[in-house]
Amino acid sequence: MLINITLPSVEEVNEWWPTDVATFLGSNKKKLFLEDDDIKTLKDNRVSGPAFLKLTLEKLLASPYELPGGPAE
Repeated sequence: MLINITLPSVEEVNEWWPTDVATFLGSNKKKLFLEDDDIKTLKDNRVSGPAFLKLTLEKLLASPYELPGGPAE
């Protein structure tokens, strides 16, 4: 299945506040197989744009995020 998401530039994401990260993920949650709880976890941990760009699979699976494997990949 081909997923069509318009991705912002790295420069744009570097300017994002945690609410911007949550908004982007929320508007693409079906395409990214995310649940509201997954997005809430990132928002509650105040993941900003620069922090979002540095997230890895290992970080998403571990504390404090502990996302399920499917959405984390």
